[in-house]
Amino acid sequence: MELSDKSTNSKNHTLFMRNIFIFIFTASLVISHLAPQASSDQLLPNTSFETWSEVLGVLMPDDWYTTAPLDSLSATRSTNAHNGTYSLKLSQRGVVFGSFSVNDLVRVVGNNLYDFNIWTKNILSVGVLWFIQYNADTSIAFDTLLIPLSLGWKNVGTTIVTEPEALFMAVGATVLVGTIYFDDATLEGNPGGIEEGSKFEVLRSRFELFQNRPNPFSSRTMIRFELPTSGFVALKIYDITGRITNTLMNEKKEAGVYALLWNGLDTRGGELPSGVYFYRLTSGGFTETKKTILLR
Repeated sequence: MELSDKSTNSKNHTLFMRNIFIFIFTASLVISHLAPQASSDQLLPNTSFETWSEVLGVLMPDDWYTTAPLDSLSATRSTNAHNGTYSLKLSQRGVVFGSFSVNDLVRVVGNNLYDFNIWTKNILSVGVLWFIQYNADTSIAFDTLLIPLSLGWKNVGTTIVTEPEALFMAVGATVLVGTIYFDDATLEGNPGGIEEGSKFEVLRSRFELFQNRPNPFSSRTMIRFELPTSGFVALKIYDITGRITNTLMNEKKEAGVYALLWNGLDTRGGELPSGVYFYRLTSGGFTETKKTILLR
């Protein structure tokens, strides 16, 4: 390789890193500045990307921050919509990633489940959805979801379990390669939060063990079960060999629907390795087992 080629590659790498830094720095300033404005009942605004306004001379979706001010071609309004008139079109152009995030941090409650759904169209591109949890002033958890390929519009969803000390959440997406369309985003959760191990739903008249969420999980997952009558309850975690690795509950409980968090640890507090695990609920003559996957 000639010296001029090396110089060109070095300049391209420098430009690439500079654009990433500019986007992260600018987004951080916007999020930090607007965090106090988030209202207690707000989840996601302008969920269908229908209303747009000019910002710094560039058309941007209301209530969302995009890379448009840095590169007016990386985030644009499109009439290729899932519903309504418009969608958000994000493109990776050269060294600029197409990105967007909600302007105001969403107020959340710790130890809670939040279901996020968005419609995407991703033919041959690479992108991720991301969710950052914050306490009063620092980030405390970071979750990502790879956007799947699809010839047409596809609903993409995930469940986020908030950390106990979480107060806010940033929601966004980044396109690393190619172009992806986004439309109709929703974020739903229990505004009152869930006390671990306590009732939080209207009782139905049957035993039931629900599938844990999220699944697979990397740090924490929530397991729910329903008791139609009071009685002694055992909820245990097993590895693929049938060995008990943790006991989440082993006590008498009143009738109700309960939620427990499992953090992927064994009975001694040690981290379990990635793999397939089973959780089994036993109460009276009722027994049910479900499978979960831990990914470190």
